[in-house]
Amino acid sequence: MNFVDLFCGIGGLSLGLENAGHKNVFSTDYWSAAELNNNSKNFLKLDLFHQNSQEIIINKIKQNKAELIVGGPPCQGFSSFGKRKTEDRRNTLVDIFLKIITKSNPKIIIIENVRGLTSMEHPNGLKFNEHIKRVLESKQNKYFVQVIHLDGLKLGMAQNRKRIFYLGIKKDILNVQENQQVKLTSFIEKFLKTFEKNSKTLKEVISDLPKIESGDECIDNKIKNHTPFIHQDEIINRIKYVPQGGGLQDIPDKLLNGHLFRMKNNGYGSGGLVKNTYGRLSWNKPSGTIIAGVRKITCGRLFHPEANRLLTVRECARLQTIPDHIEIKGSITEQYTLVGNAVPPLFSKILGSLILELQKINLINV
Repeated sequence: MNFVDLFCGIGGLSLGLENAGHKNVFSTDYWSAAELNNNSKNFLKLDLFHQNSQEIIINKIKQNKAELIVGGPPCQGFSSFGKRKTEDRRNTLVDIFLKIITKSNPKIIIIENVRGLTSMEHPNGLKFNEHIKRVLESKQNKYFVQVIHLDGLKLGMAQNRKRIFYLGIKKDILNVQENQQVKLTSFIEKFLKTFEKNSKTLKEVISDLPKIESGDECIDNKIKNHTPFIHQDEIINRIKYVPQGGGLQDIPDKLLNGHLFRMKNNGYGSGGLVKNTYGRLSWNKPSGTIIAGVRKITCGRLFHPEANRLLTVRECARLQTIPDHIEIKGSITEQYTLVGNAVPPLFSKILGSLILELQKINLINV
């Protein structure tokens, strides 16, 4: 199917769908770093808060006969890693996406987001989860909606990453009667289970990359984005004391500044942030969620199991199932953010394969 990717970022959604056999005809984002990392022939930098940008997208969908519209509206307002502000302007991009869907009338849609979206309240009083389903299932839009939860640890990834997807299929292309749609749901669930496998360890995914420390250059020119972030000496001296699976509690007090000392000694409570600050990963376990703020060393357990540094962008990309031939462009901060925000191509390949399977067995008529 021809598809359009909104809020495309580095193009993780697109890459997985293309690997499944679908064709990207247009992508858009309003971030210059995304523009650097997408095919210029199919990409336009557009601000979806503007009405004219929305109209351009709707026209592109129609001109390219795109039957599939996909996208992951920015999740910072919903994420449990953020401040979860209901007034975050970016939250309204979900409604703008729904508006574009309503006006362009694609046969199939995929909306991706963090699981926190389900518990956030829309201004109309509904939870965002309920609001999305209500709009898509309305008499105007008439989509069958399947809510899909994908968990990286259950799909063979070496990363604890959980995301929610809304798969919408126009009822007029379903070869299933309305009272039999439970059978479609059952088939989708069984199909997704065929992809389940044991999670991988960090060692299985990144241990073959060149061993380098902060300040080193990767001498293998074939491996892109594997230059470590340069840490100050005082930070490196702290990291040296942290064993695999350890963190801030393992660093001597004399090496900590006032803020870190208070954090270590429960001055701000004893929650997950404190436990994971200066956290070193373990070779024999998966990583936690690769987030957009990887470069901020207090944002999670993201230090290499042996080297005294953060994971490199390439190591993060591997954990996101982004292949090595994809070079991530932009500043080091932009590279980390692009990778952390990306939809793992593994996820979108599974969903793209699901659509093809529904066509193959004649459950949908496209």
